[in-house]
Amino acid sequence: MKVTTAFIKIKNIGTRALLMQILTDNNITEFVTDEEGLFNNKADIIIADSNYFPQLCKTIKKLKETNFLPVLAITDEKNSIDVQNECITDFLETPINKQVWAHRINTFLSIRRKELDKADFEPFGQLFDSLFMAFPCPAHMVDTKLNIVRTNKKLLELTGKKQEDIVGKKCYEIYQNRKQVCDNCTVKKVLEVNTTVHEEDVHIFAGDKRYFEKSAYPLYNENKEIVYVVETAKEVTEKVNKQLLIEQGEENFRKFIEESSDLIILFNKKGIIRFVNKQVEKYGYTLEEILNTSILNYVVRDKAKQTAKLLDDLFNGKVNSLSFENDILTKEDRVVPMISNDVLIYFEGEQLDLSVLKDISSLKKIEKQLRDNSETLTNIFNNSVVAIYVQEKDGTFLDVNRAAMAMYGYKSKDQLIGKNPSIISDNTKNDLEEVKKYMELAFKGEAQSFMFWGKRVDGTSFPKYVTIEKGSYYGKDVVFAYAIDITDWHATQKQLEEREENYRAIVENIHDGLYIYNGKELNFVNDQLCEIIGFSKEEMFQKDVWNFFHPEDRERIKKNTFARLAGKNIPVVFSSKIITKSGDTKYGEFMVRRITYQGKPAIMGAVRDVTENVMSKQQLIEAKDKAEENSRLKSAFLNNMNHELRTPMNAIMGFSELMDKADPDQKTQFAGIIRNSAKQLLSLMDDVLYLSRLQSERLPIKNNYFSPCQVVNDIVKMFTVSNQNKNINIVAGNPDNLRNVEIYADESKIRQIITNFTSNAVKHTFEGSVEVGFFIEDKTVEYYVKDTGIGIPKDEQTKIFETFYRGRQSTSAAIRGTGLGLSIAQQIVEQLDGEINLSSDLGRGSYFSFSLPLRGMKTVQTQKTDSSSEKTFKGWENIIVLVAEDDSNNFFFYEAILKKKIKQLDHAWNGRDAVAMTKKNNYDLIFMDIKMPIMDGLEATRIIKAEFPDLPVIAQTAYTSSEERKSIMDAGCDEYISKPVNKQKLLNILQRYALG
Repeated sequence: MKVTTAFIKIKNIGTRALLMQILTDNNITEFVTDEEGLFNNKADIIIADSNYFPQLCKTIKKLKETNFLPVLAITDEKNSIDVQNECITDFLETPINKQVWAHRINTFLSIRRKELDKADFEPFGQLFDSLFMAFPCPAHMVDTKLNIVRTNKKLLELTGKKQEDIVGKKCYEIYQNRKQVCDNCTVKKVLEVNTTVHEEDVHIFAGDKRYFEKSAYPLYNENKEIVYVVETAKEVTEKVNKQLLIEQGEENFRKFIEESSDLIILFNKKGIIRFVNKQVEKYGYTLEEILNTSILNYVVRDKAKQTAKLLDDLFNGKVNSLSFENDILTKEDRVVPMISNDVLIYFEGEQLDLSVLKDISSLKKIEKQLRDNSETLTNIFNNSVVAIYVQEKDGTFLDVNRAAMAMYGYKSKDQLIGKNPSIISDNTKNDLEEVKKYMELAFKGEAQSFMFWGKRVDGTSFPKYVTIEKGSYYGKDVVFAYAIDITDWHATQKQLEEREENYRAIVENIHDGLYIYNGKELNFVNDQLCEIIGFSKEEMFQKDVWNFFHPEDRERIKKNTFARLAGKNIPVVFSSKIITKSGDTKYGEFMVRRITYQGKPAIMGAVRDVTENVMSKQQLIEAKDKAEENSRLKSAFLNNMNHELRTPMNAIMGFSELMDKADPDQKTQFAGIIRNSAKQLLSLMDDVLYLSRLQSERLPIKNNYFSPCQVVNDIVKMFTVSNQNKNINIVAGNPDNLRNVEIYADESKIRQIITNFTSNAVKHTFEGSVEVGFFIEDKTVEYYVKDTGIGIPKDEQTKIFETFYRGRQSTSAAIRGTGLGLSIAQQIVEQLDGEINLSSDLGRGSYFSFSLPLRGMKTVQTQKTDSSSEKTFKGWENIIVLVAEDDSNNFFFYEAILKKKIKQLDHAWNGRDAVAMTKKNNYDLIFMDIKMPIMDGLEATRIIKAEFPDLPVIAQTAYTSSEERKSIMDAGCDEYISKPVNKQKLLNILQRYALG
């Protein structure tokens, strides 16, 4: 019943207006102000100034006799009201507090409504009210105008609302916020047909679609008129969803059959083929040729009859499934042995045999060998449909049927009647106390169903499904038990669980990333995909899926994905770059397929990380290009080396022939030319060998303090002398404030780098200047060579540091070179932890520089240096030296230098002679050639050092690698001198080792 009327007697106009607003907000539509109107209208709430209550008290008492009536007094002091307390329910204190007043008024109106509701339903009795409120399904009571007058707890829980939020509203408003009555409204139909109505309906709660079976029941008054309708709603969402899943499973089942690698045929009881997958094409048939023909047409003649009988047994229920060998004919009459696995299914409303045929041609040879040594065992399953037995309350068998005897393997009833059920129970698997409870409940009239492990007469156990219920047997209360053997079902269930577990393990352990995308968000990702992209599963689900694809591929893949979701035929394999969590780019190979997931189209994709393959291919291409370029450069280098070698060799050989007939002045000139050509040839060989060492090993760094100004001056002086005929000015750019400074670094390597830079600058400068210098800034030493030469094009400024590369302008005959100098310089700088820089303008010159970390610096006093090129040594007249050398010219060189300086100079032609001569003579020092016949220098040194450990042995060799030097020192040599031998270095070694 609605609460609509209020009695107000308040003198203050503002207070009265505020109260009317609060009451209107609580659905109060009528207001009464006089005492007569109060009694006639039976107001639902009374609010008055405290001074009016003495005259109102009598009327209020009469109204309160029937139902709860809230009476509120407005006052500034509760204790000042001189009225009888039973007339007033509560007080509204002044000054006004709108929030407090509204809360109190709302509370008392709610109580009033509940009291009136109780009064309305009293005609139906307290039992009805209790049943209605405790009803297990959501329910509400509606009047004939479709207004809700009462709800039970389940409906309030379903809607999440309170009783006062629903009562008074139309019944259709509580579901999906409908604004008008719908066509399938059960209440409306009850009012129309005057009987109970049942309908199914769909509603949305908290964003979820939920399904209900709704029933409406009329309630009549004493005149058989409908006064109320009770509507209940039983939720069947789970059942409907299962049906939807079954329908989805049928669709997935069809896809599975179509894509299976086995031959799958569906045919009816008459053998007419209703469906066949595309694997039939392997055997020469088209789909059109096979459909609607008999399956027996394709079985070899001598097996057709047996096949027909087996299929007849399956369709007639004699067996649950078939697995047998059969011979199938191809279109060319070729016999193919197959295993046929058959079960009955319902597909598209028809009972069909699902036959899965697997080609076993390759297994027949193995089977033949097995058949020769063993016999095939056949398991025959005797399935009883239903076993029935009658039991007393304690379980004792009173009677059993044949199916029960067959189920347990007994031959007569006497073997079971009078026995306790433990005789057919596998007590190791059954909970007998639980079974006893089931029996007690069944005797009370509550039917029970449960799984039970039976035990056959031979002791084997099997699962069965049992239903027991109370019955009467010859006037005696008993329990009837119905049992079916569920061995196949139990095994199948276990296989399904194992298969599901296997599938789950495969999905989580497969090397490919897997995902499911429904067009809006990711529904599933496996661990491997997270590992590929770098995000956790939680992060993956929160991200926009398209952000995982590279911007170059994103729109293309997005367009194709939505096209697949729409059912269009789009290629299922594609490649794309992937953006990982760290921002790196990977290469992925995708294979996708449109599926149905949770009742909606979705994309299932597999991603394989092929980054390593792609990078390998790219590196192979780059390596191939690099190898081809190196091959071209090496060819150019060899051609150039041919020219560079022949030029000094031509001078050496030509002027050597002219020496015999030349006058003394010409001989001096020719000797100088020969010497310079030999130095040029040696320098060329040193460059090639030095580059080889740089590329194969890290050369030792030998740091010492030296003057960078002196290094620059020496190089400027050297190139000035050798380029006097060129119209260029070679100058030193040394800072004045650093002339007395020494730095700590590898002087020889720095000299070589500057020399190579300067040589390159002088070659390419035909007029103008070349400046060589250095400066120190921010703990860095920078050396530079600046020229006004021909310059270097932009596209060649990175290539010129590559081995064998010579610029296009450098390949002319006017500019000589091997293309090694700058490559050597760059590799030395890298080993010194430095950096090379180049800036150049074509036609205006170049600026080469390299910077190294300053590891130490000190200031020194200027010292005069000895300018003599050869020192004079004393005390040589008593020295005896052995030279082991198989080349007479090389020995002649030693003889020319030492013969007149020392006491005795002996010559051994091989290592064996050197060992023998050492044992006979008391030598002060031995020069030992490494490569000699009969016995090499290393072996000879080992023998000599074993007997004469203090005798200095100096190796002379053309070998220069670190491995070769190590083998020389390991053999026992005290030092080595490289060929060609420098005269001054030879004398220095003799002075150090022979004279101490």
